[in-house]
Amino acid sequence: MQALRVLLVEDSEDDADLLRTEFKRGGYNPTIFRVQSKVELSAAILQPWDLVISDYNLPTFSAPLALEIVTASMKDLPFIVVSGSIGEERAVGLLKAGAHDFITKDNLARFLPSVERALRDVADRKARRDAEEHLRQVEDQLRQSKRLEAIGQVTANIAHDFNNFLTVINGRCEILNMLPNMQQEVKHEVEMILSAGRRAAELTRQLLVFSRRQVLDPRVFDLNALIADMESMLKTIAGSRVEFQVRLTPQACRIKADPGQISQVLMNLVVNARDAMSDGGRAKIETCIGNLSPEPAEKKPAYAILSVLDSGIGMDRETKSRIFEPFFTTKGPGKGTGLGLSTVYGIVKQSGGEIGVLSEVGKGSEFRIALPYVGD
Repeated sequence: MQALRVLLVEDSEDDADLLRTEFKRGGYNPTIFRVQSKVELSAAILQPWDLVISDYNLPTFSAPLALEIVTASMKDLPFIVVSGSIGEERAVGLLKAGAHDFITKDNLARFLPSVERALRDVADRKARRDAEEHLRQVEDQLRQSKRLEAIGQVTANIAHDFNNFLTVINGRCEILNMLPNMQQEVKHEVEMILSAGRRAAELTRQLLVFSRRQVLDPRVFDLNALIADMESMLKTIAGSRVEFQVRLTPQACRIKADPGQISQVLMNLVVNARDAMSDGGRAKIETCIGNLSPEPAEKKPAYAILSVLDSGIGMDRETKSRIFEPFFTTKGPGKGTGLGLSTVYGIVKQSGGEIGVLSEVGKGSEFRIALPYVGD
């Protein structure tokens, strides 16, 4: 029998038993919770229900008022009125206000078909909403991917040209540094220029990583072993105010990537998690092996999945849509270049992987990276 959670607005236990019998006759196993007042309904509606059934007139309550409370709850629940005759005008008024059906107690032959139709309508609406939400998410991901691809192309061209200029500047400074008998004051200035040039070259390298123009050195290795080797360092990066955990799948996560670049990904994500928890919190690294979408059980896992979670401030939708853009940052002036997550994005994409983020304001964030799994 199909389980059914029913919220019943009714003052008669005999009528409740009658409806319970009708449900069972139709193959349902109902859990019926009966309320008789506005206060009881307002409290009960907070719980999960499949269906609301209401008598029209109660000593201190009525179906129109009950319908208002159910509608205000913003839950898509079938609302069926089962009552004595109330007149055509009142019945039509209820249907216009949002009730799914009106059934008289002397004509319960319509009850089960009405319940089935109402439940089917709600299920169809939920399926449409889910499909529309999935389509919206896919469209958002496509727009973000195209935007990041365009930014990457522009960034690569600028970074390449800028790197050529830096090569000349840094090279000339190194030649000057080798000149004999250079005055100490001049030598100091040359070293300052060279130091700034090297920092600029590092930023250029990060931009090239984002645009996937960086030369990688991929090899097969165990992601779990890399994380275990780095655990002490990552815990230090997280800081003493952060409770740091590592949970690795027992199975080896063998991937083909550049170990140095994946190490950079881990450090950048832990730094990002730490910065999201200025007052301390919890950070966790997890690994597993699986697929990005539900697959038949016999299909082999395709990805090693790395997750970095934090209990920080979280992000709103607009921030999430821009976090991988170079130079985008929510930190104050002088507190970040805005290249950490864009570098992560570039490394993951160039390694043949995928990256996504789950986050809500005040509920922390989870960065999930899927890298192609090599297997045993």
